Amino acid sequence: MGTYYRLGRFGKVLRHGVEEALDLINRYREVRYNTWVFGTKQPIEELFASTPLFNANALVSILHEPANTYKQRSIIEPVYLYRFIQRYREPGETSYLPSLTTNTNHWISSEKDKLKKHKLLQVDGAYFIRSDGSLAGWIKNHDLFGIQWLNRHTARAPVTLYRDNDLLAVVVLTRPIYEVEASFHDHKVYFNIEVKLKGIVNELHENISSAELEKATEEAIRSQIRRTFDEGMKIRADIFRLGEVVYRDHLSNWKNIRETRDLVVEPDSLKQIKVKVNIRSSGKYKLRT
Repeated sequence: MGTYYRLGRFGKVLRHGVEEALDLINRYREVRYNTWVFGTKQPIEELFASTPLFNANALVSILHEPANTYKQRSIIEPVYLYRFIQRYREPGETSYLPSLTTNTNHWISSEKDKLKKHKLLQVDGAYFIRSDGSLAGWIKNHDLFGIQWLNRHTARAPVTLYRDNDLLAVVVLTRPIYEVEASFHDHKVYFNIEVKLKGIVNELHENISSAELEKATEEAIRSQIRRTFDEGMKIRADIFRLGEVVYRDHLSNWKNIRETRDLVVEPDSLKQIKVKVNIRSSGKYKLRT
C-alpha cells in the first residue's frame, strides 16, 4: 500500500519539509518502511475513488503495484519509503516523490447502458526534495524523459521520433549503461555523461537505414537528457544526482564546493552528453541498407 502526502490549500505538507511528515509516520508502528510513497495535489479521496479497468481488484492499481506499470514504461521509478529516507538524508543526493493524479481522457466505461468517463490513476511528474528536506519543486512527466536514461533500473522505455512533424518511428530501449565523469576547475565541477543502449523497432513509418535510425534516436535521447537537466536547474534540483558522484569519488572537492554554495551542480555543469544506440532488431520491419 502507498503513503500519500497531499499538497492542497490546507495540506501543504511537503512545503514545510519532509521531517515533519516522517515524524508523524514514525509514531505509528503499524506503518512499514516498505510502503510506496507519492506526492499529490489532489484530495486523497479522489485517488481512492478511482478503480482499475475491467473491475479488476484494487490491489493491481498504481496505488499498490506501481512497479508493474514501470516495467512497461520506465519514466519515473516508484520509490519505497525506506529508499526515499535513505536518499534524501544523503548529503550528495536529491530525492524525489512520484506525483499521482487522475485521468479521465483515455477510457470510457458503460454503466447501466450509459457511457461514462473512467477515472484512472497516473503518475504525471515528480516532486524533488533537497538533502536538507526542503521542497525544490515539481516537474511534469514530459520534462523528465531524460531521467530514464540515467537509471540502471529502466526496464523498457520507448522513444518516439519525428521528421518534419511527421511520425518517423518508435524505438523501444532497455537497460541503459551509463558513466558519469567529473572534472574540476576554479572551484566548479563539470560533468561528461556517456550512455549506451540497445533497442528494437516498434513502429516504422518511413524508409530509413539502421544507421540513420540509430543517429536519430541518439539525438532524441541526448536532447531529453539536456532538457531534464535544465528543468532541474530551474528549481535548483540535481535530478540526475550528479552531486553524488562528487561526494562519493571526490570528497575533498565536494567539501570545497559546499563551502561556497549548497548545491554542487550549476546550470553550466553538464558539458558533454554522448549517446550510443544499437538497434538489435527491426522486428517485422525492414530497414534500408
